[in-house]
Amino acid sequence: MSKSTWLIFPNRILQRILLPMILLVLVSNLLTLAITYIGLDGELRKQDDTLLSSDIELPTLYVQNEMASLKADLQQAANFPALQEFVRWELSDSRLADIRSAQIEEWRGRVNQLFKGVLQAKSSYVQIRLISADGTETVRVDRYGDDDELRVVSGTQLQNKGARNYFLKASKLDGEQVYFSSIELNREHGEIQEPRQLVVRAASPIFDPSSGERYGVLLINKQFNGTLRTLASLVDHDRHLLMVDGEGRYLLHPNRTKTLLSDNPEGSNFHEDFPVLAQQYSKRSDEIFTFGQYRIAISKIDYGSERSVHLILVRNSTALVQVRDRVFQQTGVLLLILLGFALLISLLTARRIANPVETMSNAVLSAPHKPNLAATIPPRSPSELAHLATSFDAAYKQLDDSQSQLRLEMQEKDKAKAELVNKLELLDLKNAELQQFTYIASHDLQEPLRTIRSFVGVLSKKYGAGLDDDGRQMLGFVDEASLRMQNLVRDLLDYGRIGKQTDRKPIDLSKLIEDV
Repeated sequence: MSKSTWLIFPNRILQRILLPMILLVLVSNLLTLAITYIGLDGELRKQDDTLLSSDIELPTLYVQNEMASLKADLQQAANFPALQEFVRWELSDSRLADIRSAQIEEWRGRVNQLFKGVLQAKSSYVQIRLISADGTETVRVDRYGDDDELRVVSGTQLQNKGARNYFLKASKLDGEQVYFSSIELNREHGEIQEPRQLVVRAASPIFDPSSGERYGVLLINKQFNGTLRTLASLVDHDRHLLMVDGEGRYLLHPNRTKTLLSDNPEGSNFHEDFPVLAQQYSKRSDEIFTFGQYRIAISKIDYGSERSVHLILVRNSTALVQVRDRVFQQTGVLLLILLGFALLISLLTARRIANPVETMSNAVLSAPHKPNLAATIPPRSPSELAHLATSFDAAYKQLDDSQSQLRLEMQEKDKAKAELVNKLELLDLKNAELQQFTYIASHDLQEPLRTIRSFVGVLSKKYGAGLDDDGRQMLGFVDEASLRMQNLVRDLLDYGRIGKQTDRKPIDLSKLIEDV
């Protein structure tokens, strides 16, 4: 055989073995890689969105509870019997001026004591005031004494708040309605107080319990600095929590110079910093948004009839992308290894087949009338080639060896079928490994949740007696949220198992919906 024939003949065998094997490995693994990449990316984003939604739920509930508590305390204070008696004597037209004056002072003292009790019970409350219909403060207790001691303000120190917006708004309310101001810097006599405090004011109208005559407004000032510190402590270090008011001003931000509490604020505004995102969340609140490399959860909190703030939880998704890319790279390396292994096996198989065939071909060319092909087959050659040589020898002796040749061809087909079955088994193995990876990932996701629930149980058991109702309620919220998340992960694992051992068949969805 010439050199050119030597090169072409084994190359054809190599092509027939190598190309299908490479294509099978390449297509199956590329398909596996694509499914893994898409599924992992979607699952990671879904899990991240679930975690973001869960993480912003606790700060949202905390702010809602703070506002609800402020409203409840104000309504309770408005119903103090001592306050009602003070209002009744203030509005009375008794002709006995001395008696009226004495009664007013007596009940004023009791109201002062009750107001001091409210401030002592809630350290976040800085002022509680009773304002008459003309805007003049008649009773005021605050924390602006020496060393932040409680003090009762009286005489000329009482101010007129008739022109303040919160007084005008609250004066128009009926019954036990409550007006909430925006969260803003505390001011006295028009000047910002130092150290700076963010306050929210809750005001409710006061009426004479006997005549129903409007007396004025009861007002509680709540400082928001402590609330903001608590909110910042509720999120992990890899997340940032922002709070903006209805005008887009930052109440809470990792960079304090951007907030209203800064001594020299930069005038930053969320609507100006993120105009596109601000437009989106104004139309679709309580959703997860993507902004560049950040995943953002936004929760709108309404308080009062016309006030709201937005909590914005920001997480850098770089770690999420790194996990996805690392899995993609590892799968890509595995694909290259499989391709190299397929190439090596194909080359060895082709050479093992080509060499004996080449020897047989030379024997036929050298002795075309009576070749002894069986003697040309090396001892370690595949048995199929020995059968082929024997068949060729017999073909020269008799013409009925065609049946033997047919059996040999059937053996070759069986070998090809066995190789295909092996490749399909390899594909099934890779799919099983992928399913096992999903199971392990879902199982490991439950471990942090069990830890959270365990520690919540320890906190409740060990320190529950020292917590107030709000604290125990918040621990309950954490436990409930962790349980829900654990159930979600478990449901995800159950969902991944659906259909593993079930024969699939088409169903009529219209009939199914009708039955439901």
